[in-house]
Amino acid sequence: MMEFVNLRASLKEKVESVYILFGADIFLVNKAVDLIVGTLKTDDVSKFDESASASQIIGACNTLSMFGGKRIILARVVDSTVKEFSKYFGAPNPECVLILIVDSEKAPAGAKSVLCVDCNPMKGDVVLKLIANQVAAVGKTISTTAAGLVAKYCGNNYAKIDNELVKILNFYSDEKIIDTTHVEEIIHKDEEFQVYELASCLFKGDQVGANKIHERLKGVGVEDYVVFASLISAIRRVYYSLGTKASNDAVAAYLKCSPWAINFARRDNKHLASKVANVYKHALGLEYKIKSGEIGVEAATEMLWMLV
Repeated sequence: MMEFVNLRASLKEKVESVYILFGADIFLVNKAVDLIVGTLKTDDVSKFDESASASQIIGACNTLSMFGGKRIILARVVDSTVKEFSKYFGAPNPECVLILIVDSEKAPAGAKSVLCVDCNPMKGDVVLKLIANQVAAVGKTISTTAAGLVAKYCGNNYAKIDNELVKILNFYSDEKIIDTTHVEEIIHKDEEFQVYELASCLFKGDQVGANKIHERLKGVGVEDYVVFASLISAIRRVYYSLGTKASNDAVAAYLKCSPWAINFARRDNKHLASKVANVYKHALGLEYKIKSGEIGVEAATEMLWMLV
């Protein structure tokens, strides 16, 4: 298995017969496809969606190219279908490159010609470099703080980051340097980050700020059960981040989130450990009451404000 960031270097050394692209960041998935196709420099690309069967796709792989040279077969398949390619993985057509796009990793055992590429959101330092490179490509620069803010607001998801960068660069087309003020003015904050801000208001006792964010989330159709569940997750993340001296990467791997999320959780709440613990204890108590049927989610969400 290989992370997306290492794909370009890998292609310079060798192009595999089969690539399995998986992960939640569609920008990285599309970029991976572009890198593979660009390396082979061929126009012979056939595409299949989830309605195609494995046998149809394999049949296309074994068909000779009308243009000569290698051909590319690009197919989006459901995870459960990957096992139907097992025989082909063992002896793929050397004149074809098969690219399968799935939702989660399905690495076939013992298939040396198959490379799985992880296209999930990347680590913070890698994302910052990509952001800087994308901004530099149009003759501008972006401060490290501003790039970190973009990554933070977008949850390190480059599909969202790319969309927000395009808006920022277009709006500030006359600016040479992009800073935090430009980011704050234009960017649309990720729902997850708004929940993080909501948790921060609880920790700091800011009832006005908490209500404002809650109403904003409700205004765009976010249900109370989503807000409450997301808040529990955000509060838990901060609680455990402050309760250990383990590295950001280690804590992020345990909590299944971005290291940047751990970095900001520690930075923003390092002097609020006791308050975070109290909020977490109260939130868990409310969660238990929901599960036991004592109260509803809406009431539990409103009772969280009683902490501030």
